[in-house]
Amino acid sequence: MVYLIRVCGMVLPIAMVCAVPAVPAEEPRDADTGNAVLVVVLDGLRPEYITPELMPNLYGLGQRGVVAQRHHAVYPTVTRVNAASLSTGATPGRHGILHNTIYLPEVSAESFSSGSVAMLRKAAEITGGRLLTAVSLGEVMESAGKRLWVTGSCGGGTALLLNHHLAGHGSASARGFIAPGTAEERLLEITGGLPSPPDEPPARGVNRWAVDAYLLAGLDAFRPDATILWITDPDYTTHREGVGAPLTLEAVRHVDGEFGRLVEGIRDRDLEERINIFVTSDHGFSTLTRELDPAAAVRASGVDPERYLVVTDRPKVYVEDSDPEIIRRIVRALQRDETVGAVFTRPARPGDPYGSVPGTLSLVAVDYDHERSPDILFDAAWNDDMNEYGFPGHTTQTRYPANHGTSSPFDIDIHLVAAGPDIKEGLTSRIPTGNIDLAPTVCHLLDVPVPASMEGRVMRELLRGGPDSGALAVAERAYTAQTRLEQPPLEYEVTVRRFVVDGTEYVRFSESRRSVPARK
Repeated sequence: MVYLIRVCGMVLPIAMVCAVPAVPAEEPRDADTGNAVLVVVLDGLRPEYITPELMPNLYGLGQRGVVAQRHHAVYPTVTRVNAASLSTGATPGRHGILHNTIYLPEVSAESFSSGSVAMLRKAAEITGGRLLTAVSLGEVMESAGKRLWVTGSCGGGTALLLNHHLAGHGSASARGFIAPGTAEERLLEITGGLPSPPDEPPARGVNRWAVDAYLLAGLDAFRPDATILWITDPDYTTHREGVGAPLTLEAVRHVDGEFGRLVEGIRDRDLEERINIFVTSDHGFSTLTRELDPAAAVRASGVDPERYLVVTDRPKVYVEDSDPEIIRRIVRALQRDETVGAVFTRPARPGDPYGSVPGTLSLVAVDYDHERSPDILFDAAWNDDMNEYGFPGHTTQTRYPANHGTSSPFDIDIHLVAAGPDIKEGLTSRIPTGNIDLAPTVCHLLDVPVPASMEGRVMRELLRGGPDSGALAVAERAYTAQTRLEQPPLEYEVTVRRFVVDGTEYVRFSESRRSVPARK
C-alpha cells in the first residue's frame, strides 16, 4: 500500500527517452572495424548451476576462456537496478534507478514500475531531464562512432534502461518493445514477427526469439559493435518454482541449449575470433522463508502512515519533511523486527558511511546515496540454511517460492564467464569483479574513452596482455554500527562488507545481529 499526504524534497529530473536518433538498421557495421563485444545476461543464474551436467555449453566457454568466481551483482539485487548499472558502469547512487519501482511525485502520487515503458516515457516527458543520471554505454559509444544494440526476452522497461537514449541500433524485446521505429519493420521481417507471450515456465518461445534476433538480425544485418542480449530465464521459472526445483533446472538446461545455439551460430559465421563474449547475471536467488511485513513494523512504531509517510514499496520509506523523530521511531521498530536485516538511513554527514540514526549504516555504505533516495532503506533478513533441493540461502521476502533483491551473498554473488579473441584462456580468477565493470571493459575493448561517471574498472586481469591476477591487491573493508534499544532491552548490530580492487569497490553482503543483553 502507498500512503501520501504531502511530499517535500527534491527529486532529480529524468530524460526524454527518444532524444538520440538511431542509425538505420540497413547500414551494417564494417567487417574490418575490429572485434565486437557480446554481453549475455542470464537472468537469475546462480553460480551453482554452471556445471558440465546442467550447462555444458556455458561451462565449456569458461573452460576455454575465463571464469571470474568473485563477480558481484549491484545491490539492490533486482533486474532494473542492474540493467542500469550494466548500461552506465555505475551504482544506483550515481545512475539514480533505485529499485524495480520508482517514486517521482511530479509523475505519479504513487510509485510506479520501472518495467513500464509507458510510465518511463511519461516521466521523461513531464520532467524533461534524464532518465539515468550517469552517462550510458550507448551514448559514449555513439559519440565515438560505434553502435550498440540491445535485444532479448526481457521486459520493455529493462530493454529501455539498457539503452535509454536508443543510441546505435536501439533496443528490442521479444515482449513487444522495439525502438526506434526505423528498426522495427526490418527486425520483424527478419525474425518473422514476435513470439507469443510466455505462459507456463520456462519461457522457451521468447528466449528462442532473442537468440534468433541476435543471430539473424544482429550478426547478419545490423552488425553492431556491441550487443547486450538478455535472457529472461532461469529467473522467470525460479520465481514460480523455487531455487533448484526440477522445473527450474529444466529452465537452466533450456537456457544453456539456447546459449549453445548462440555460440554455434557465431562459429558457423566464422566470427568466433571476432566476438568477445561475456556472460553474467543480474542477481542470484534465495528461497523464501518468514514473510517480511514492513507495514507491521511501521504500525509497531506508532507512526500514523497516512499522516507522516510515503511508503513507495517494501524496502524504501520516504518520510514527509524527512522528520528526524519519525525516521528514528520507524528505524527502532525495524531494528526490533526479526524479519528485517540491515537498516540504512541518510548519512550523518556527506559521504559518511554511518547513518543519521544510531545503529544504522548510511546509504553511502551500499552506494545508494542519491537525491532520489528514501529516508530509510531496509533489507530482508537472510541465512545460509539449505532448501529442500539442497541449495543454501533463505531470505524473509514476499511473493513466490523464491526471490532476490537483498544484500545476502546468495543474491549478490554471481559468476562472470568470458571467452574471445581479446580474453585470456583457461583462467579461473578470484579477483573481485562486478556488473559495474562491464561497461568500462566494453569501452576499453572498442577503443572508446571511458567516461568519468563510470565507477567500474576495466577488468584487465581477464584480458590478453593484462596483468596476472595474482599481481592485483584485494582489500576488504567493513563498516559496523550498533545500538542498544530499551523497553524491552535489545542490542542490534549491522555490518556491511566490501571488496576493494584498484580503487573500485563492491558490496559483498550485509549482516545483522540481535541479542538480549545480559543482566548485570
